[in-house]
Amino acid sequence: MVRLPRDIVHIGRIGAPHGVRGEIRVFPLTEDPSRFSGLSACLLVSPDEKTRRPVEILSIRTQGSHFLLTFEGILSKEAAQTLNGFFLSVPREEAIPLPPGRHFIFDLVGCEVFEAEQRLGQLRDVLQTGANDVYVVERSGKKDLLIPVTREIVRTIDIASRRIDVVLPEGLLEIYE
Repeated sequence: MVRLPRDIVHIGRIGAPHGVRGEIRVFPLTEDPSRFSGLSACLLVSPDEKTRRPVEILSIRTQGSHFLLTFEGILSKEAAQTLNGFFLSVPREEAIPLPPGRHFIFDLVGCEVFEAEQRLGQLRDVLQTGANDVYVVERSGKKDLLIPVTREIVRTIDIASRRIDVVLPEGLLEIYE
């Protein structure tokens, strides 16, 4: 399965309604919560990503670690509840640019992972552990391979070619065999 880079970026995940007038909890999926400042429109994307719906944002306010948003046309708790689990997304061209050498996780997922021209598998997920990220590489008929993301291990990332080259620490691959 080859996944091409997306044309949208998820910046939040919609949670349960707040109150009875259609206000919705949104949990940020971005490291920069200021991303929500001045946001006036977005896309509501279903959890299976098959449905996209543009929506105008009427109000945004912060509450703890999440935001409370009001959307045009969503005026009741019941209407808000139908959006629970949806993504709040923006077109890719409106995404905040990443610093050099950083990549969106969704661009990495689906890349083929190689060590010295030997295909190890396909990147299925990136675990964000705090100290460093960990690539979850899906291997046909074998256990997933967990690869720490460090400069010493991850040598090149080529999003256009959908390829990541790594140099595994001695003995890592044998742990999963």
